[in-house]
Amino acid sequence: MFTRKSVFLCLAYLLSGVWCLNGQVITCDPVFPTDSDSVTIIFNANEGNRGLAGYSGSVYAHTGVITSQSSTGSDWRYVIASWSQNLDKAKLTSLGNDLWELKIKPNIRSFYGVPANVKILKLAFVFRSQDGSRQGKDAGGLDIFQNVYEPGLNLVLLEPSSKFLTVEPQQLIPVRASTSGSDSILLYKDGIKLASTQTRDLSYSIETDSAGLHHDSLMAYLGNQQVGDSFQFYVKGDDFTQELPPGVKDGINYPDAQSAILVLFAPEKDHVFVIGGFTGWKIDPAFLMHRTPDQKRFWLKIENLIPGQEYVFQYLVDDGIRIVDPYSNKV
Repeated sequence: MFTRKSVFLCLAYLLSGVWCLNGQVITCDPVFPTDSDSVTIIFNANEGNRGLAGYSGSVYAHTGVITSQSSTGSDWRYVIASWSQNLDKAKLTSLGNDLWELKIKPNIRSFYGVPANVKILKLAFVFRSQDGSRQGKDAGGLDIFQNVYEPGLNLVLLEPSSKFLTVEPQQLIPVRASTSGSDSILLYKDGIKLASTQTRDLSYSIETDSAGLHHDSLMAYLGNQQVGDSFQFYVKGDDFTQELPPGVKDGINYPDAQSAILVLFAPEKDHVFVIGGFTGWKIDPAFLMHRTPDQKRFWLKIENLIPGQEYVFQYLVDDGIRIVDPYSNKV
C-alpha cells in the first residue's frame, strides 16, 4: 500500500484473471446444441493458453457439465472420469494443424449420464495429454465452456467475441450473429437500426465514426418470440495520447491530498483501463489511461479522493487481462 497525505491506494488480486469467451478455442456442431443432440466439438490447440500447441500424442477431454444443481458457474457436475483416467469416449481424434475432434454421442444427456430432471446449462472442458502433463485451456488458464440451449429460438453473437471493445477512430468492427431459426435479425447502434436480414445469419461491419462509448444490440424474431444480445465499443478520442506529467514515476504518485497519478509501464500494449470499487469493477470510459507518445507507458490522474480512505483497484490491459501494480506494497 502506498501512503501519502492520508490517501491510500492498493491493488488486489481480488477478481483477478482474464475476461474472455470461448472465442475459437472450441467450435461446436450444431451451433445451438440441446441436451438431446449428438455434438461434435473441435478443439483448436493453437488458441487459448496453447498448452497443447504442436503436441502430437494422444489427447483426452477432462469434461463434465454445469447444471441447475451447480453452486457456481464453474461447479462441474457429472464428470465422466477422474483426471488421470483415459477413457476411449473422451479421446480426441487429430484432424491435423493443431485441430482435434471430440464426438459427444448419442446425445449430451446420455454421454454425461445426467438424469432427466436435471437441467444442463453448459459443457465444461480441459483438454490434456495422455499423462496429464500438458493442458489445453482457455486464455489465462481458464476452463473452456460451451452453452447448451433450450429448443426454440436462440441467438449467438459470433463476432465480436468480447462484450466490450476499445477501438481506433474509423476502424471497422465485424459483426456476425447466428440464430436457431429466426425469420428476421436486426442490428442497432445507439438505438438506430443499422442492418437487418430475413435469414438465420447476419454479417455486417460497423464503422467507428465518432469518439466515445457506443451501445450495440441484436434482436432476433420468430413470430411473437424474440431474443437478443448486445455489446459495447469505445472509440478513443483525440486526448488518448499524452505526455507524462512532469516528475511522475512508475507506480502511484500523489500530487496532493485528494488525487493520485497512476503510471504503468506496458510497452507494446494498446490500451489500459483502471477498474476498482470506484467503477463497480466494470469498465468505465472515464478511467481509460492515456498512452505516452513513445507507446511505452500509460497514465491517469484520479481526483476527488477521500483522505484516509483505502481504494482497491487493478489494471485491465487490452480489454482482456487484469494485472496488479508491480510497485504496490500491498496486495
